[in-house]
Amino acid sequence: MGFTGASALGWDNGIVLAPMGADISGSKLVAAVANAGGIGLLASPVNMYEMTLKLIKDTKKLTTKPFGAGILLGFEQTNTTVKAIFEEKLACMQVYWGDYTKEMVDEAHKNGVKVLHQLGSVADAEKAIAAGVDCIIAQGVEAGGHVIGNVCITLPQRHIVIALVPRIVDLVGDRNISVVAAGSIADPRGFVAALALGAKGVCMGTRFIATKESYANDYYKQQLLHYTEADTDYTDLYSRATWTAPTRVLNTPFHQKWKPVPQDVSNNEEQPIVGYSIIHGGETILRRFAGQVANQTTAGELENMVMYGGQGVGLVTQILPAGDIIKSFIEGAQKIIKELGGRSQVKPIKAVVLLKSTEGVTGTIYFTQEGDGPTNVTGSISGLKPGLHGFHIHALGDTTNGCMSTGPHFNPAGKDHGAPEDETRHAGDLGNLIVGKDGKVEVKIVDKQIPLTGPNSIIGRAVVVHADPDDLGKGGHELSKTTGNAGARIACGIIGLQAN
Repeated sequence: MGFTGASALGWDNGIVLAPMGADISGSKLVAAVANAGGIGLLASPVNMYEMTLKLIKDTKKLTTKPFGAGILLGFEQTNTTVKAIFEEKLACMQVYWGDYTKEMVDEAHKNGVKVLHQLGSVADAEKAIAAGVDCIIAQGVEAGGHVIGNVCITLPQRHIVIALVPRIVDLVGDRNISVVAAGSIADPRGFVAALALGAKGVCMGTRFIATKESYANDYYKQQLLHYTEADTDYTDLYSRATWTAPTRVLNTPFHQKWKPVPQDVSNNEEQPIVGYSIIHGGETILRRFAGQVANQTTAGELENMVMYGGQGVGLVTQILPAGDIIKSFIEGAQKIIKELGGRSQVKPIKAVVLLKSTEGVTGTIYFTQEGDGPTNVTGSISGLKPGLHGFHIHALGDTTNGCMSTGPHFNPAGKDHGAPEDETRHAGDLGNLIVGKDGKVEVKIVDKQIPLTGPNSIIGRAVVVHADPDDLGKGGHELSKTTGNAGARIACGIIGLQAN
């Protein structure tokens, strides 16, 4: 199984380790992920040049494969942490929670470092594309830990729809930018789902916490095995004092007890001490509502500390070596894709539309597509005046106001109107019907731009027959480049799936 973007980012398999703080994504875990063909990301300390160098050098002792590091743009790190990343020529740098300008990206590229920008909205993706980043990590709100976005990428509870990843994939288009999905992905099925949305890989945190190489406290790892997608909470309780960032946490008894506290209660020095950790080589006091999770050095009231986890936590059932997890993802994904491919060869996708009209025009049009091949359009229409009639697919499956409410031509690429054989055309431009003296026409069309599956599927859109000939964008009329000046809409119908 190959992955577009692998040569750009240095990975073999499209799997990225999230840079988790409190040393969770330390040298051992990053190296294990890299050795298994993924991209491991160190969690860089803030304003600690020497410690960043040490983390990188310790990781290089454990792997010769490419790896990277993550930085938080909300903190000043550009003169310290980033300097170390550039000096050590890491494969990539993940930036998060803020803008990373074109000048910054250019500087990274001059130092041979690729830029992965993690974000949570289409608006931020537009900025990242303009800056020239190499990869966009699209994070949905179902992700664990600090969550930047407010759109879900998968289908968790409460019927939240798939939204963010395909929108960003469409925005990226044919640019040399890889899109990676992040949020609640914890097994091969989620991996394949992300690929189906157009992503080139996945970024995971929760699944990698529960690994042999993770620096998370053993108590924390064990707790992950006992929670499900219904046992997480989206909250700002643990970030009110230092970093106003919402987080997704495990809904532990401690969190259940304290989550209703008022907004003016924060994780500051007024809160009691619940423990101590060594983080980045120095002792850290952990107070109630502190945002640091427990690592291998943590002592104290572990049950009274935050535990981050995404909604995919219910799929985390074992603590395994990171390499075994990556191997299971690749083999599992290959098996699923092979099974899905076999199904698509056996059963073509079929659709049908019944044309209706107030002017006596009737007809039935059938659509058939096998795999990724072209769509075959067949059928018959009667009740038309002899001659040429424009024949199009329109964007909307809405006939509440007759054919007028079906919207413009289906045109996902934003091109001018043209003939079916033209390079520049709307996807929905199917040319003209040639109607005989009896008012009837047999439809036989083969077209590659009207698929029945994928983001540009025509299912649920409308077929429209026009009163006049379509000038195919060449008539010189003010409407030639939009509608072909094909006149009134005299018959239409909504395309629906048909049983095989």
